[in-house]
Amino acid sequence: MTAFLIKSTISLFIMFGIYYLFLEREKMHVFNRFYLLFAIVFSLTIPFITIEIIKDIPQVIAESESFQTPLSAKAKYDEPLNYNLWLGIIYGLTVLLLAIRFINNIIKIRNKIKQNPTVDYKNARLVLVKEKELPHTFLNTIFINENDYRNEISKMNYMYMN
Repeated sequence: MTAFLIKSTISLFIMFGIYYLFLEREKMHVFNRFYLLFAIVFSLTIPFITIEIIKDIPQVIAESESFQTPLSAKAKYDEPLNYNLWLGIIYGLTVLLLAIRFINNIIKIRNKIKQNPTVDYKNARLVLVKEKELPHTFLNTIFINENDYRNEISKMNYMYMN
């Protein structure tokens, strides 16, 4: 499982690096979306592909007595460090941290929707925020500055009346 995660992560970083270097500034948004979706699918399937290289290794048969060491000369080793356990703990903590951050952002968005007036517009809901910020969207909700929205509506009404 650890090997799968490592191979998948490395291939995803490589695919994202290619996207970042060559495709990020391109205006072909549909192609970029398909590339990013392909990168995810590719990085999840690449660990299942194995390439075997068969190499003949000559085996040297030596006398077994020359390799034996007395029991008193063997070094005593402590138990090896379990890297899989530590990687699992780090992975779990990262997932937990990102999940907490995601839930916190969802709560902030929900509170912003509740605290500000909303307007139904076509298939979306406009949330008129008082803070001066760039318009942004989340699902079918568009967050826009209230003053900008009012000014644009008054300009449009003026244009249609004349």
